[in-house]
Amino acid sequence: MCHFFVAALLLVLWPIQLSAQENGPLSVEGFDQRESYIFMTGVAYGIGYSNVASLKQGQGEFFCPPWDLDVDGRYLWSLVSKVLTGPQQPDLIVLVALDELQRKFPCSE
Repeated sequence: MCHFFVAALLLVLWPIQLSAQENGPLSVEGFDQRESYIFMTGVAYGIGYSNVASLKQGQGEFFCPPWDLDVDGRYLWSLVSKVLTGPQQPDLIVLVALDELQRKFPCSE
């Protein structure tokens, strides 16, 4: 169900990203580079917390990284930067981050 929801949102937002994409490093629209990194750190904490909360509620994890991997802001930034460049909407960055984590670290059923 979660994978379907993320895929549906990406289908809606992806054309916006393609039309607004500019050259240059990834950043959050309206933020400077430092603020963009801070934003991504918050995204990493939020996604990590949601993953654990979902597991504790018996709903399963959204993604299953190795236990020794620190999924922090820098790590997410490197994943998302491979997909997006230039200033991007915050919600698109979050969706791409979650989608990339799910692709890279799928959970075995």
